[in-house]
Amino acid sequence: MEKDGIVFLPTPGSGDGENVFVRRMIKLLSVKYNVKGIEQVSNDWKKIKNIKAVILNWVENDLDGHLKRYVVLYKIFGVKICWVFHNRVPHEGNKDLQIENMRWMANHSDFIFLLSKASKQHLPNRERNAKKCIYLPHINYMEAYPASERDIREENAIREDVFVFAFLGLIRPYKNLEILVQAFCELNLENAKLFIAGNVQSGTYIEELRKKCLSSDRVILKPGFISNGEMEAFIRASDVVVLPYSKVSSMNSGVMMMAFSYGRTVIMPDIAMGKDIKNKQLAFIYDYRDENENLEKLKGKMLEAYQKGKKEVHSMGISAKKYVKHNNSEKRVWDALKKAGI
Repeated sequence: MEKDGIVFLPTPGSGDGENVFVRRMIKLLSVKYNVKGIEQVSNDWKKIKNIKAVILNWVENDLDGHLKRYVVLYKIFGVKICWVFHNRVPHEGNKDLQIENMRWMANHSDFIFLLSKASKQHLPNRERNAKKCIYLPHINYMEAYPASERDIREENAIREDVFVFAFLGLIRPYKNLEILVQAFCELNLENAKLFIAGNVQSGTYIEELRKKCLSSDRVILKPGFISNGEMEAFIRASDVVVLPYSKVSSMNSGVMMMAFSYGRTVIMPDIAMGKDIKNKQLAFIYDYRDENENLEKLKGKMLEAYQKGKKEVHSMGISAKKYVKHNNSEKRVWDALKKAGI
C-alpha cells in the first residue's frame, strides 16, 4: 500500500545546490510519507485525497493566483495547509506585495510553523493567527555535510594560531557583509583574519564588497559556490562564524544552525533565533537599532570573542553542538509535526 503523501514546496529535487533545510526536511518526511511537489499532484482529486498535508516554504516570494487556488482547493479536500514562517519580511523584491502574500498565507493556513519561539511576535495578523502557531525546531544539520580532506587554512596560508572570523553562505545585501569587513578592519586585531566565502546573487553587491576587502590584506574573499562535500572544511577552518544580518527582514539563520551543528559558535544580532538562545552562553548575541550601532556592537562582540581566545570559543561551539543535537533533533521535529497531525 502506498504511503500517504506530503506536498512540499520548494519542490523536492536533487543536486548539490538544494537548500539544506529543504533537503533535511524532505529526508525526514520521506521516512513516513511519499513527498511530492505540487506539480505532481496538481488539481487531480484522486491524488489530492491521498495527501495528508501541504508544507509551504518561502511561497510569499512567488504567491500567484495559481498557487492560491491550489491552497483553497486542497483545504476543501481536508488537506492541512502548513506555512513555515521563515522571515520577518522578504529580504528583496516587491516587499509590499510579498508582505500582503504573507498575510494571505497566515490567514489561510491551518498551522503556522515557527522555527524560533521569538518569531511569533512578528506574525502577520497575530491576534487572529496566534492559535495556529506550532514551534517547529529548525532541524539541525548534523551529518548534512561529509568530512572533507581539504585544509582551507593551508590552502590560504593561515597558521593554526591565527584567529579566523568567517562568514559562510549566500552573499546577499541583507547580510551586511560590508559592515563586517569595516568592523574587522577598524579593530585591526594583531593575529586575526576574516574569511568570507559563498555563492553570489548580485554582481553589483559583490563588486562593492570586493572594493571594501581591499582595505586589508587580512581579509580573504572567496566568492563562489561551496559544495556539500567542501562545506565541512570551511567550517573547520573558522574559529567563530559572524552573521551581522539585517534585523528588518531576518528572523532565522540556517548558517547559525550549520555552525552549531559542526561545533562552531557565532556572533549575530538578536534576531528571533538569536533571542531564543541569548541567555544560554552558546553564542555572542547583540542588539542594535541602526547601521552605526550595528557596526559598534559587532566590533564589541568580535573583540570579546578574540580576547576569549580560540580555546574558549571552541568550547562554546562544543556546547552549541550539544544544544542543537538535543533541541533541534529529528525527534523534536517529529514531535512538533505530530501536533499538526503529520
